[in-house]
Amino acid sequence: MNAPTPDEIAGMAWWNLLPEHDRTHWMSRAGDTGRAADAWAVFKRESFSGGDMTENPNAGAAALPPAMQAPMVSSHPDPEVRAAFNRMYEERARREAERPKVDAEGREALGRLFKVAQSDTGQARRVAAFLLGCYNGERFPFDLTDFRGLDYGLFDDCLLVLRMDYQPRQEVHRYFDQGGLRFEQLAKDHGLTDVYKLRRELDDLRAGRGPG
Repeated sequence: MNAPTPDEIAGMAWWNLLPEHDRTHWMSRAGDTGRAADAWAVFKRESFSGGDMTENPNAGAAALPPAMQAPMVSSHPDPEVRAAFNRMYEERARREAERPKVDAEGREALGRLFKVAQSDTGQARRVAAFLLGCYNGERFPFDLTDFRGLDYGLFDDCLLVLRMDYQPRQEVHRYFDQGGLRFEQLAKDHGLTDVYKLRRELDDLRAGRGPG
């Protein structure tokens, strides 16, 4: 039996990491043949159409994100340690595969929350406090019990933003034009305390320097 090619290894990793609804989508695109290799071929053709898959049959493997190019496997001599490392590698690969969906949902939720924070609704201040906590938690610490005062939809959106911000591509304010200024304005509009500024003013008073 021939050893699998890099492209076949990448295809197997891709299929194993796909959420069920994505498997259904790509298998449907492949004509519901029941063969993961056919779905992989369609995925490559539609996703990497700029390359020549005929001349370079392993191009799909190189074009995938690192976590999906080939599954990492530990070679540690201790079976228990090896199994622990392999579980860690699988979890990391699974999360990398989910990352585009997490980022897309997080960005959409962030946009919705920002609109609420700019409004005059009863929950705008809590949402603004949450966003500012993500923006700079040292300056604007967020009370987690404030989550209890949010509608279900707003709470779910906060969780989506937190999932995205767990391993951030960029800071939350950078998703908006002039985001830094706009987040600072949220704090002013809602009268949210900048703890860092407050501590500095207290230190100045203790030192007899007076307000700066």
